[in-house]
Amino acid sequence: MTTSKQEYYDRLEQRIIERRKLIKLIPRIGDIHKNLDNIDNFLKDVRPPRFIMIGQRGAGKSSLINAIFNKEVEETGDVKPQKPSKNWLSYEADGLTLDILDTQGLQEPASTNHSPENIILEQARDKCPDIAIFLCKAKQVNSGIDEVLDKTEKLLKKIKDIHERDLKLIGVVTQCDELAPPNIMKLPTDNERKNKNINDAVNALRTNISQRDYLSKILVDVIPTAAYAEYPVDAPGNNDCRWNIDKLKNKLFDEVPNAAKMFMQPNRSELYKLQKQVARDFLYIHTWFTGFAAGVNPLPNALIVPLIQMNAIRDVIDIAGDDFSWQKVSEFLNDLGVKNAVSAGVTFATINDMPSQFLRDSLTQYLGDMVVQTLPEYLLPGLGSIISAWGAKQATQKLGDAAIAHFIERKPIQDVAKEFVLLPIHS
Repeated sequence: MTTSKQEYYDRLEQRIIERRKLIKLIPRIGDIHKNLDNIDNFLKDVRPPRFIMIGQRGAGKSSLINAIFNKEVEETGDVKPQKPSKNWLSYEADGLTLDILDTQGLQEPASTNHSPENIILEQARDKCPDIAIFLCKAKQVNSGIDEVLDKTEKLLKKIKDIHERDLKLIGVVTQCDELAPPNIMKLPTDNERKNKNINDAVNALRTNISQRDYLSKILVDVIPTAAYAEYPVDAPGNNDCRWNIDKLKNKLFDEVPNAAKMFMQPNRSELYKLQKQVARDFLYIHTWFTGFAAGVNPLPNALIVPLIQMNAIRDVIDIAGDDFSWQKVSEFLNDLGVKNAVSAGVTFATINDMPSQFLRDSLTQYLGDMVVQTLPEYLLPGLGSIISAWGAKQATQKLGDAAIAHFIERKPIQDVAKEFVLLPIHS
């Protein structure tokens, strides 16, 4: 594996998201959704948990981050709104590592061209959060919260659409120490009035969240907290009014599979099993679309079949963790005895120069609409003067199996060429 392990897992996660969009078009998909879910859970086990914090300005997002890490890792916005982070931030303390997106308050004024929601979406596009943490001040659970919750619901739905995955939602009632009676700052307390006000705030936030269909579906719990502290907390004269932070941390870790095993690398057998499973699931998608495209459009010189076949090989190379190039695909096909493989590789290298998002969008649109384009004929497996659905599908399967054998199982190319006899299919 020539890329770093974390880069590899991040790249694999993006490929799974892309494939989830495609398999929506496939009937009788079998176990692929289940397999991709298992892979998602595996990937969560080998990277830090990701949390996105959402709420109004002043809800205490930065203070909560500091409380979780037991030190001042984030400046608090006491007077002016904080500038939103442009990237995910990794925080580490006492062996604990988290990736957190501390977002702009949803009610803050829009910048020149972007609303707070669009800024958050832009930040969440590269990485999918595992859990959304919605923060609301204890004194504001019934004050102007509807607008913020409506925006939050729309935002989390859009993140789901981007990443093809439901987030989990945890509501956090902040600044509970400021509820009446105000002279009791230290929690927990035996004061009945204080405890009743805290419970009322929790119930009010839970009710407001539950009134929204999507948020109600993904809501895990609502937890009251107090996060005020002066750091370092063990310094003489510094106040530490934190409360329920450990309960919140435990809940977060309970909801992220094996989060305590952050950055534990899988052993070789686990990684090998994962790679083969992902590769075969992706290959199934490619073979299905190859057969469908060829069956719907039995025309010579079609672009779509070789494009799908080339991308099937590319997926395997990516899953294997090798550095990808179209030259590598060309050499692989040439070593298997595929005619015109070098020319085909040059052609697809040209296609690869297109912006990747444009290419993915174009391919997805094609697969949905089956619009036929043409390409000078290359005698790739599955192509002859006329493409047959069965022949194209079988050839794509063979190509994918050969790629798995070579790039993942690491069999010598000479042995692969003997095992997978690939001949052009003619009419």
